[in-house]
Amino acid sequence: MKLIKENKWIIIVIGIIIVLLVVYFLVSMANDAKESSKELDNRKVSDLVQETKGSIDEDSGALVKSNVERHRYYEKRFYDAERKVMDNKNIDKEIDAIKDTIERESKATFIFENKENVMSGYLSALISLSELNENTKKNDTENNKMLIESINDNLTYSQREGLKAEIKTKKAVEEEMSKKNDE
Repeated sequence: MKLIKENKWIIIVIGIIIVLLVVYFLVSMANDAKESSKELDNRKVSDLVQETKGSIDEDSGALVKSNVERHRYYEKRFYDAERKVMDNKNIDKEIDAIKDTIERESKATFIFENKENVMSGYLSALISLSELNENTKKNDTENNKMLIESINDNLTYSQREGLKAEIKTKKAVEEEMSKKNDE
């Protein structure tokens, strides 16, 4: 007790220093958060779109950012594979490339509305494409027309689901913007 009374001022000074350090740390964290949000606000939407477009390489099977670009990518891949099958060519490499892209996009962290529906349409089209390839290898082309129609139907389904997601996203963004404008 006597030791505490003698060192009372030292304890008070240490307590004040600790409080000041905590306050300084909290203020610096808040400033960092404000600066990072300002950096994002200063970037134009058109710049972000250009960056996204620049990062997409259709031939590499890179993750595609928008639903329209995603559909164009898959549509091109599937139709090229269909043409090769109709010319009695093996498309195992194309099937593997499409499968890898579907798996990467399904596991990717970016999320959009109806993601499972969109990706399931592409996966169903891939299954039909694989069957089409197997039939061609066996020279059994009896069901090929039906399989091509199935591929087209599944691609259309994925496109429709992707467009639904974009419409919902646009509405949500517009509502958010109108709320901010009202404030």
